[in-house]
Amino acid sequence: MQKHIPLIVGSLGVSTMTIAALFLVFVPEVEKTPLDDIHFSAPSLGAAALKNDEILGAEFVRYQSDTYAYSVRYPSTWNLDDVRSTTTSDVLYGPKKEVIVRINTTPLGEIVDLGALEVKASAIEETIKNDPSFTVESIKRISWNSYPAIRAEGIRKTESTSWKVISLSIFRVDKQDIFTMLFTLDSSKEMTYKDAIEAIVNSVDAEVK
Repeated sequence: MQKHIPLIVGSLGVSTMTIAALFLVFVPEVEKTPLDDIHFSAPSLGAAALKNDEILGAEFVRYQSDTYAYSVRYPSTWNLDDVRSTTTSDVLYGPKKEVIVRINTTPLGEIVDLGALEVKASAIEETIKNDPSFTVESIKRISWNSYPAIRAEGIRKTESTSWKVISLSIFRVDKQDIFTMLFTLDSSKEMTYKDAIEAIVNSVDAEVK
């Protein structure tokens, strides 16, 4: 699904901070959050499934969003909240909320110039790289469902925790938006969830009509 290519389409409507803000700002709360009491509408296998491996042993289910025009597969022991009563994102929670995934879109703007997006993507990368509390591990230009995209990974440190952050941003020029999936987890849990996260990312279909 992924191919490493340069970004070749552009938009003067993309803010240089759009992806950088999504990628750098969000840090999950380890205690109770405003999202805890929201109805989880995605399917689940229930309590019996929790006796099995919650990370890799569970059957995967597929969710499709008509609001954000995407579909994704994830373990059935995870919970996906798409009510959006206190947030503009769909939120996918891993077991014990050790992984939090925010999924949403931001406007791309009218496509007016073939070089503009490359310039702005470079500016976004520089913003990420220059953040003193963030250590960039990788930034890749890729193609996703024929769309140009950026995948970035790194570590963001707070006073008490080191957070692993993985961001997939897809420039959907026909929909005139940027689809973003942002994973955040305690960096000490990275190897525990690595395979599950990769399976979820690789299942994303951004071409849903």
